[in-house]
Parts: sequence; C-alpha cells; structure tokens
Amino acid sequence: MTWPTGAVPTTNVDATTDDPELAVVDIKSAFDKLNQIIAHVSTFVQGVLDDADEGAVRSTIGAAPSASPTFSGTVSLSTAVSKIVPGATSLSLRNNADSADNWILTDAGNGTLRGNLVVSGVGPHAIGGAVRADTQLHLTGTFAPGGDTYGVVQQNTLNPGVNGTSYGVLLNPSFTKAGSGTHPEFISLRIAAPIEEGAGAAALTNCSTLKIDGAPTFGTNKRALWVVDGLVEFGGGQIKFPATQNASSDANTLDDYEEGTWTPSLGGTATYSVQSGTYTKIGRLVFIECSLSVATIGTGSTTTIGGLPFAPIVGTSAYADVAGSVTAIVSATATLNTGSTITIQSRTAASASAALNAIFQNGASVSVAGFYRV
Repeated sequence: MTWPTGAVPTTNVDATTDDPELAVVDIKSAFDKLNQIIAHVSTFVQGVLDDADEGAVRSTIGAAPSASPTFSGTVSLSTAVSKIVPGATSLSLRNNADSADNWILTDAGNGTLRGNLVVSGVGPHAIGGAVRADTQLHLTGTFAPGGDTYGVVQQNTLNPGVNGTSYGVLLNPSFTKAGSGTHPEFISLRIAAPIEEGAGAAALTNCSTLKIDGAPTFGTNKRALWVVDGLVEFGGGQIKFPATQNASSDANTLDDYEEGTWTPSLGGTATYSVQSGTYTKIGRLVFIECSLSVATIGTGSTTTIGGLPFAPIVGTSAYADVAGSVTAIVSATATLNTGSTITIQSRTAASASAALNAIFQNGASVSVAGFYRV
C-alpha cells in the first residue's frame, strides 16, 4: 500500500525544549495527516470488500481475515447479476438481477428453490443427472452403496392435530389442456416397469412394479389398498390369488379364485377312452365340467362319479347331460355328496320317477356340467 503524498510526519517535536506555539502547529499537522491515512485505508478496504471474493481479499492483504466481515447491503459476486441479498428474515442467492428468479431463498429456516434441482454425483444420497426440460424433479445416477438400496425413502413421523388427517405422500396435480390437439393421457401417478441393466449372473427371485407389504394393523378399517371411488380397470386382464385361500368372513370380500383340472372316476377296475374334468372356483362357488367315456365298466360304479376338486355342501344340485348308456335314458340329474362324489339319477320314461339306473356300462358316454357351494 502506498502512503499519500505528505502523509508521513517528518518533524519530531520536543515540547520541553522547543517553541510551544511551533509544537502545537506541528501536532495539528500530524493529526491532519493521520486522518488522511485513515481515509485512504478505509477507501482501500471498501474496494476490496466490493469484490466479495475471499480469494481476492487473501491475495490482496496476504492472509485470511481473522473474523467474518459484516456486510450492510447486497454483495456482488463474480458478475453484476450474481448476488447474495440479505433480507429482514431471509437470505437470497440470485443468479439473475430479477428478484423473482431467486435460485435459493431461506426464510425463517425454510428453503425455497425456484427452478430445477439437478445435483450430479454418485451416491450415497445422490440426486443427479442431466437436466430434462419436461421434468420438475429428476432422480438419476448410479447408487451402489452395497446391500439393500432405496431410491426414495419416507420415514418421517406425522402428528396431525385434533380431527386431522395424515398423508405420507399426497399427489394432487392440476392439468391444463392445450388449445387444440389430443392429449393421450392425464395421470396423477404412473409407475413404469423396472428395467434390467447389465448382465450379472445373480438369480432374481421376485421382481415387481408395485409391492404392498401389508395392511395396517391399527384402525377400524385396515386396508392395504383403498380405491374410494371410480372404475378399476386391469388392462392386463389378470388378478392372482394365493394358492391357499385366505378366507374372509366379510360378505362383500372376494377371497379366492382358482382354475384347474380334476379327474372324474367310477372307481374299481373301470377303464376309459375319455376321462377329463375342469373347474373354476370363485369364492364359495365351484363350477365343474367333466366327460367320461367308459371302455370297460369292470367293478366301477354304474351311478356315481368321484374325484370332485372340492367337497360340496350336501344337497347341491348339478345338471347332467347323459348320452350313450346301455339303459334307455330320457333325462338325468346329478346330486353332489359330501364325499366329493356325484350321484346321477335318471328317468327311463318321461312319466317315470328318477331312480338310480345303471347308466354307466361298457361304451357309455356321460358329460356333466354344473356348480355347487363349498
């Protein structure tokens, strides 16, 4: 730093030996010059602070400040439009001269971000990737800390007020249609299928687009999924129930669906040229079909078919279509028994009573279709 011209005092005054009047004049002149030095230093420091660059301050004065400087106004950074603007209860970091374009605003402990949040980097705790012009929040990047990994975790505790409602995540977007054209979809929440990347040799057991671990264990109504209103459409057309029924006592709950095959049999030593059966179970109702063509009856039953897939309630009826039996039959009905069997009663004439006629003989063909309750 260069001293101002004439600022350095050159006269030494001894008040005990020199002229007193001359001493007073020299002391006043020294104070005047000292004030010039102070003003010069103040101007120099203010110019340094206007740069708002700690590195520039260090390179100019030779060392880091011993204490944090205090600023009373806006601090400009490397350009005129990059600023730190203090407010009464806020601090704004701007990348534009327009105050509406604040990049970060902290107000009473709250942070507000105007614009896109893109933080590049590799995890843990990474939010990053390239900017997407059509996306407000974009999570990308590679996250591999080892063990289990989670893209987004919400584990906060919600404490609603009296009669209040809590939502872990609330999606309530608003849509504005364009002036023309056709929008193919407006979707509040869309979950795309996961994509496998790489060619690792590890086995993958379960892979799902959406997994719900279970229903809550508290509350009057405990639901894993609750559709309050609206149509539920399954574009894939499939709903899978567990192999073992999870029975419900609620009259409005569908707790089972199953499709399968069963093997109708007359027992004994009977042989068949056709022996097949199918069933569909919906809740407590079972729909069955079977076909039997007897090659040799042997010791098999001539009136009863066994092998039903589920034991029926006693007295449930089924319709039987009978053809090709040895005994002339005009009609037949099937009664299902608790032992998972079907007993067929038939009439040999329209006016005859139903009886256990031996309709299964060599060469007989019988088809049975019906339903029963379990």
